[in-house]
Amino acid sequence: MRKKGKIWGDKYQSLIVSSYQGGMFISEIMSLPEIAELSPSEYTIRNILKANNVKANWKKKKRRPEFWSDRTVDLIIDLRNEGKSIRAILDIANKSLGGGKTSKSTIVRVLESNADRVSFKPTRKRDIWKPRIANKIVEMYESGMLINDIRCSELLREFKPSGYVIRDILKKHGVKLTWKKGELRRWPEELQRKVVDFYRSGMKFSDLQSHPELKPYSPTNYAIRKILKKYGVKTKGETRYKQPISEERFRAYRKGRLSLREESIIHKHLAVNQGGRERMIKRMRLDLADSIPAEGRRSETVKALQQNARRWAEFFSWGVQNLSDEKLKKEIIKLGMEFGTTLKSLKSALRQGDTSKKRQAWNRVAGCSVRMSELFFEVLKKPAGSFEIQAIC
Repeated sequence: MRKKGKIWGDKYQSLIVSSYQGGMFISEIMSLPEIAELSPSEYTIRNILKANNVKANWKKKKRRPEFWSDRTVDLIIDLRNEGKSIRAILDIANKSLGGGKTSKSTIVRVLESNADRVSFKPTRKRDIWKPRIANKIVEMYESGMLINDIRCSELLREFKPSGYVIRDILKKHGVKLTWKKGELRRWPEELQRKVVDFYRSGMKFSDLQSHPELKPYSPTNYAIRKILKKYGVKTKGETRYKQPISEERFRAYRKGRLSLREESIIHKHLAVNQGGRERMIKRMRLDLADSIPAEGRRSETVKALQQNARRWAEFFSWGVQNLSDEKLKKEIIKLGMEFGTTLKSLKSALRQGDTSKKRQAWNRVAGCSVRMSELFFEVLKKPAGSFEIQAIC
């Protein structure tokens, strides 16, 4: 042990040892005027005590004299005898100290050390361990409820139990806890496959958690991820544009409920996925043109209609792969959907044989065809017509 500095003089060593044996904390010894002017470290004070065969403990100064004063102790005891809870006593005591701060454990220690002066005995609540309550907890857990949902249920509201109490009750009744690692035990095999199917159809985790079939099982992100991993479905690192466009996402897209970013994800999916493009063409119902009979004086018109449908399908496929304007891509898709709707109306009118409805349907088809032609010209012909190559002399 290295002895260095003025602090190691007999006078200071004697002061340090006598002060510590008299009950002072090391922090208080370091603040003594004679010691403070030498600025020793706590480590040095401990070495001096050790050199004088005094065993120094490492306990910090826990009690503040102002809190353990008779006035504060009396206040705590009086509040408890009035029936106040530990939390209420803590708040009032801290306010009375003018910004002082202590803990519940300190309040409890004060009350325990003055037990003879405490007359208030809190009445015990109904026992949560009674068979009737405990059996209900077991039933709730085995039905698929999470521990946090059980402790917040109406049945246990007055008890306000912690998660640990619920777990202890379940263990006592021989229930095998799933915890996180075994959470899938709550999920039937059939339902797990549905989670996979829903996710592969393009649903997000938030959609799965709110799905009517899955909601009773309180699906967490962890459970969904575990199920997908079990069936070899990647979640991390796999971007959403690689997932198929579900019917739900398609309806939201058609009704304009998606953000620009979500719409761009759909367009990117269509750009890189041929199957996705084919499915979108089916959703446009452009194939209805082939089911309209080309008979009579309208035969040439029907043939032109069928050719327009095929060309629009090709134009859509080219557009989503090559255009950069997201709004233009959506306009092509929406116009294709509108064309499919007019074809459906026309087919229905032809089947019914109503002359008035047929005339209206043909007018709608013609109007839609004009807008398709204008958009096609704007996207392709207009830029091409203005593009020039100048001869270099």
